[in-house]
Amino acid sequence: MTIEIEQIETEYSRILALVEEFKNQPKATEYVVTGAKFSLTAGERYADCITAEMRP
Repeated sequence: MTIEIEQIETEYSRILALVEEFKNQPKATEYVVTGAKFSLTAGERYADCITAEMRP
């Protein structure tokens, strides 16, 4: 099997497109509020917590 430059360039372009798509994905975010850390994974918009006063 002989590899041709056109094949390499096609694969290279495809991989570059995948890398750009990966870079543009939403990223995880962390918020620290009064010592509590909330981690939001990619795509999450808000966090909520239960305090000791709210537990049954």
